[in-house]
Amino acid sequence: MFNLISRVRTFLGDQPASPHPWPKVAILGLPDAGKRALLQHLSDTPVDPITVAGCHAGWTSSSHALGLNFIAADVGLDARSRWRAAVAARYTDADAVIIVVNPAHAIALEELRYQLGCLVNGMEESGEVQTYCIVRKGIPWLVLVNCEGSAVVRDLPAMREMQGSRLMVWDWMFRSISTMTGEGVEGSMLWLKEKTRVNAERRLPAEN
Repeated sequence: MFNLISRVRTFLGDQPASPHPWPKVAILGLPDAGKRALLQHLSDTPVDPITVAGCHAGWTSSSHALGLNFIAADVGLDARSRWRAAVAARYTDADAVIIVVNPAHAIALEELRYQLGCLVNGMEESGEVQTYCIVRKGIPWLVLVNCEGSAVVRDLPAMREMQGSRLMVWDWMFRSISTMTGEGVEGSMLWLKEKTRVNAERRLPAEN
């Protein structure tokens, strides 16, 4: 699987991997959910754009303080299957996933739920289920409800609706944040960092 992903990246002229051997965290969501703004709060390195086949596909950065690499990308884009597969190849090997939700876009919540299902179960295209978008099993998911205003609301209809979803069977946590002020971001990342550390320790004995 990973050899296939590497060949796809090479074929499409993708960028090299991060030089830091830290866990990778994929920041995903619909367009305009606040992924890049979140990335700027988390990073202590430049936020660099990435391209796939000459088209913008997201951003990457790292945090020395957290010891994490990040890739942010949109889900639900209307594009050709091969391009979407190449973008997905950048994040499906991530060690953790952050889903950014904009509660102001209530109509888009159903689309987001569908995209989350694709990350778990695959996507149907031309009558066949494609698995290129499925992320790794057993990784932690952090769902961040991004309050666009300066005040973070702890109980939102969007959060309750997402919590009621039966799409995911893995370890996940919900938090409210504000990418405008940064409120709630640091505390949320403490949970994710601990989860990735525990998962890495569990994998080491199996790999040795």
